Amino acid sequence: MSSTTRSYSSRPLLAFVAVMLVVNTAIQVASLTPSTAQAQNRTQSNSSNPPAFPNNAEVQRRQADALVDINAKLARIEAKLEKGLSVKVTEMPEIKFPTTTTDASGGR
Repeated sequence: MSSTTRSYSSRPLLAFVAVMLVVNTAIQVASLTPSTAQAQNRTQSNSSNPPAFPNNAEVQRRQADALVDINAKLARIEAKLEKGLSVKVTEMPEIKFPTTTTDASGGR
C-alpha cells in the first residue's frame, strides 16, 4: 500500500470526525443560548431559590479556608516533631535470628 492510497483511505474518516466536531459544537452552542421564555423562567426561579452550583468565588473561598485548616494542622504536627518524640516499649516479643545452614556445595 503506498502513502497516497493510505491518505486517500483516511479521508472519509477525517471527514466523519470533522462532521462530528461540527455537530458537537452546534449542540453545545444551542444549549448555551436559551430561548427568551426559558431565560425569563430562570431569572424568576433564581430570585426565590439559591443557585444549585456555587459560584467560583464561593469555591475559592472554601478552598482557601481548607488550606488554612491544613496549614494549622501541619504547624501543630511540626511543633510536636520539633520537641522530639519519646517512645517507650512496653512489650517486646522475643527476637528469633535465622540459623544459617550450609548446603552440600558449601554455600549458604
